[in-house]
Amino acid sequence: MAPSLVHDSIDVNERSVVDTLLSAAKAVLSRAGTWHRLEVRHGRYFATPDGPLPDGPGWYVIGDRTGAARYVGEAGNLNGRLNSNQGSLDNFANSSRASDPVRNFLKVFISNGLLGEPRVGVIQEAEILRAVSVCTALSERDRCNVEKVLDVFRHELPVPTGTSGQESV
Repeated sequence: MAPSLVHDSIDVNERSVVDTLLSAAKAVLSRAGTWHRLEVRHGRYFATPDGPLPDGPGWYVIGDRTGAARYVGEAGNLNGRLNSNQGSLDNFANSSRASDPVRNFLKVFISNGLLGEPRVGVIQEAEILRAVSVCTALSERDRCNVEKVLDVFRHELPVPTGTSGQESV
């Protein structure tokens, strides 16, 4: 018997479902207006200086000027995750933290210029729901599964190489 991934509404064990997820994500990330400049404020917080992101749930892809997708994340509120002192902090203010999540590494690498011209592309949950023909909000498990699918295949996701971060790819 083949191994099986645990899922709820989105069966990520089916290749056709994964292909549909990736096609939908690529289509969204190829549209103008999906990408936004990304900054690190006060060395601790992410921010999109061009304005707020959607308030709903979804996924975000952080890329750089090379066109590489560096990170994929999931958020119950995209704007809150990337534009608030609470959502984007990642425990960075805690001087006694034992380790750092990847997002903290990105903040340091962006701040010291190692990852130049960062940008973030957002995929709203509703766009994925339409693609996979699911009519109800996703469970936390399904949101995390979609995040993992996008992360595993992030090298295939389009990231703009221009300087503004808002151009289409």
